Amino acid sequence: MAQRILKTIWTYAEHLPSVPKASRLYLGEGGTPLVKSRYIGNAIGLEHLYFKLENLNPTGSYKDRFASVLVSQMQVAGQKVCIATSSGNTGAALSAFCAAAGIRCVLVVVDGAPIPKIRQMQLYGAEILMVKDFGKSARVTGEVFTRLAEICQDHRLPLPISAFYYCPSAMQGVQTMVYEIMEQLPQAPDHIFRPRRWRPYAGYWPGSIVGKGGYQSALCTARRQRYHCFSLTVGAG
Repeated sequence: MAQRILKTIWTYAEHLPSVPKASRLYLGEGGTPLVKSRYIGNAIGLEHLYFKLENLNPTGSYKDRFASVLVSQMQVAGQKVCIATSSGNTGAALSAFCAAAGIRCVLVVVDGAPIPKIRQMQLYGAEILMVKDFGKSARVTGEVFTRLAEICQDHRLPLPISAFYYCPSAMQGVQTMVYEIMEQLPQAPDHIFRPRRWRPYAGYWPGSIVGKGGYQSALCTARRQRYHCFSLTVGAG
């Protein structure tokens, strides 16, 4: 196992939005282990394949990195309520960090959101609204976003969505994964693979990353195919 670094995402504060130390939330996010593959790497011809265990973040996903930065910014702004949308992980992360900050959290979740995730949000005290066909019907989804945008504008609130296009500053918290990987390995890896479904973050993740000694790592895409196998597409994007 590669070394687990005992650091927080705020270790990389110089790469994150400016937040006073007293307002920086921390629930244990970041510093997740980088574990060497025992079987998959050998099966696909990658001797040095590692997995970044983002499921070990406080609420179970990398979205905690996003929520940590976002809710810290809310504290600085004196925001008392957070209104957001979610299909699961974002809502769990936001509800946990809002609870820590004493901020009311109202979440509009997609139709069919996983019940365990909804219960997790509720355990953190979030108020949950599930709208029929939200996330399934383009018309309904558009109407929901339009209405939420109007409400947030009327109350001078942001509408947090965990994608670079909508929340570029808070999404910088997600890139702390890369800084950790570069420190956890003796040298920068040849390639860093991200799930293809991370396309909403493409505007933030660069095509390549420069590590120790100026060594360049290519950022690649892992695309899921049938039977949950992976097809690895090497290259930027």
